[in-house]
Amino acid sequence: MARPRARMFQVESLEGKRLLSAMHVTHHTAAHSPALVLDGDLKDPSGNIVYNSDMSQSTENFSGSVKSMGTVTGAVLNFDPYTTPLNNPQIVLTNPQGSVTLSIDQNHMISQKDAGTKTVTRMHYTVESGTGAYAGAAGTGVFTETQVGDGWNPPSVDLKLHTTSSR
Repeated sequence: MARPRARMFQVESLEGKRLLSAMHVTHHTAAHSPALVLDGDLKDPSGNIVYNSDMSQSTENFSGSVKSMGTVTGAVLNFDPYTTPLNNPQIVLTNPQGSVTLSIDQNHMISQKDAGTKTVTRMHYTVESGTGAYAGAAGTGVFTETQVGDGWNPPSVDLKLHTTSSR
C-alpha cells in the first residue's frame, strides 16, 4: 500500500496586505457612489418673475441632458438685489431619481465676453446639495451661459456644464 505524500506548508507573503483589525469598518461596508459628472447642455428657457417681500427672484426653466443624471429639467434661480452670500444664484437639476443644487458665486467669474448680440459668461459652480439618488453629492465645475439676441425679442439661452471634480 502506498503512503500518501505529506503536504508541504506554503507561506503567503504579507507584503502589501493590511490587517483587518487595522482597517476602519467603513472600508469594508460603505458603498461608494459613482462620481457625479454633470457635463451637459440645457436649452429652451422660459422665465418668470416671483416677488417676495420686496425681493425679486427670477427663475428660468430649462431642459436638457447631463452625464450621470440623463434627461433633466433645470431651473436657474437669481435674486435681485444680489446680496452675497445669502442669495448666490443657483441651478437646480431634477430628474425622477432626485435633484442636485449647484451654487454659483458671482465673485468667482472666469470670464464674460459681450459682443453686442452675443454674451458668453463663464463662472465656477459648487455642488451645494443633492436629494434622492444624489444625496451626499459633491463637486465643482464650470457653468457657461451663452445668450444670443437682437435686443427686441427674448434672447436664446444655452447653458453648458462641465465638471472639474466630483465625488
